[in-house]
Amino acid sequence: MPGIYGHYIFADYCSGRFWTITPDANDWKTVELANLNNNNFSAFGETNTGELYVIGHGNGAVAKITSTSGILAVANETCEGQNDGAISFTIPTDQLVDAVWNDGSTDLERTGLAPSMYSLEVKTTNGCVFTEEKEVTAGLAYPAQPVITIGSDDLLSTDVVADSYQWFLNGNAITSATGASYTALETGNYSVVASNGNGCETASEEVSITVTATWVPVRPASIRLPEPF
Repeated sequence: MPGIYGHYIFADYCSGRFWTITPDANDWKTVELANLNNNNFSAFGETNTGELYVIGHGNGAVAKITSTSGILAVANETCEGQNDGAISFTIPTDQLVDAVWNDGSTDLERTGLAPSMYSLEVKTTNGCVFTEEKEVTAGLAYPAQPVITIGSDDLLSTDVVADSYQWFLNGNAITSATGASYTALETGNYSVVASNGNGCETASEEVSITVTATWVPVRPASIRLPEPF
């Protein structure tokens, strides 16, 4: 089984718990696989095709051992069109004799992958042959380019829908200016970046804003002096 290739499997007769043990530098690494009903598991068997079985002494049942994990781990494309997907091995590569992908590559670690289906055939030193297929899925779409609308009282806004926003003044991020609109408080060049996560960002063109002060007349305060004695 690819997901537990190179692991020694053992079980506890009394509790029904299963573990694997693998070499770890100068030590051993033990991982619990399952905590099952106690069937007094007493023996393991392997077929000529590499399938593993366990025998329950308590009920006489023979059960097939399967793994939910494979020999490959996938990192999907981050943003649409980036072609930065990756596939890596989850089994010891020093035990491989041959590894060939469906696109002809023999690289053990794949990077810079476009969204697609990829399959791999692996041959190991003990004669095992594994075949596995994985899909690299497309990344998040980039938001449409934001267009800044200038409203009354220097209110800047964009109607682009995105997960998050960041407004900038003269190329510097404005603290806490993370909504779809922002009121300009200073004269300068403003822009906004819309993001859909994973770094999938689209920036607007800059708009120039001149903020002018508005004078509001203030009524002089009246002072009342105390009456003389």
